[in-house]
Amino acid sequence: MKKFISLIALVGVFAACEPENLQTAFNVPDATATLNVTVISAAPDFDEKDATVTAVWSTGETTTGLSSSIVGNPSISAGSVKVTASWNGASESVTVSFPQIYAGMDLVLTATVFLPYNAGGYTLVAKAGTPVKTTEVYGLQAAAHKHGYSKAQEVEFEGVTYKVWMLENASEFLLEDTYTYATYDGFAVKEKLKVLNNDFKAGAEDIYAAATKNAGIKKGYKSYEFVVSAWSLYNVINPEITTVTPYTIEAQPLLGSNNPTIPEVATFSLYSITYGKGKVEMAHPDHASHYEKGHGHYTHDGHYLHGDNNNAGGGIITAE
Repeated sequence: MKKFISLIALVGVFAACEPENLQTAFNVPDATATLNVTVISAAPDFDEKDATVTAVWSTGETTTGLSSSIVGNPSISAGSVKVTASWNGASESVTVSFPQIYAGMDLVLTATVFLPYNAGGYTLVAKAGTPVKTTEVYGLQAAAHKHGYSKAQEVEFEGVTYKVWMLENASEFLLEDTYTYATYDGFAVKEKLKVLNNDFKAGAEDIYAAATKNAGIKKGYKSYEFVVSAWSLYNVINPEITTVTPYTIEAQPLLGSNNPTIPEVATFSLYSITYGKGKVEMAHPDHASHYEKGHGHYTHDGHYLHGDNNNAGGGIITAE
């Protein structure tokens, strides 16, 4: 399904269209995917730093540790990563999917792994339900006010098509610009613990206390510098994806026990925010014959032409 949005941007550069043999090119950086893992256990002596974490990516790489990354060459195909955490004989796995990540784009993923906890002849396990994702998209300011090109254009970012107001670089020069975007680290509580079976109230509360011990999302900001080809339209696509994950605490009998499995003794939910950012550009419709992706001239003093978007992104929409 195509998603149609308006993003905000600042005015680019206008120059007369003159035939040029564009000989200067820049390299587009490889795509990156970063995985941040949180490991949780109700065991009294548990320390997340002592857990062993292994991530097996559908692309073939295996990474370890609470934070790790893979790099595309130059892009990363859509797929998933299976995250396994182990500590003191307990082990559990979760799988996180991700879209295609194109060259020059970055995506930050999060995964939360709950390790089993023994309580009164049962093992209490927090099982993740189906996540619910909501996407908000930001971009450069002012284009939504139609200060850039006069018509919105369709662009593709990480497999999704957007209709976006674009800035112009209607010149023979390479243009350099900066975009400030928000970063998010951690997770937070969406719905508090609801105990459905009082026989397991104490154990459920232990799991919930461990799950929320380090709850809190830390927001920061980073700058993204990018280069735009000559004779092009451009913008930045900066999605922020809020993922709400419901959890059900299940009571499973210990090995050798005749006790029945009790599927739902308590519930709660957590949420996290993942984010990505990347430049999108296309041939300027009025100068398409002169456009070549990644090409253009430096200015007469040997530098990039500078855009005026040295600011935080604007424009917001909730994905359908």
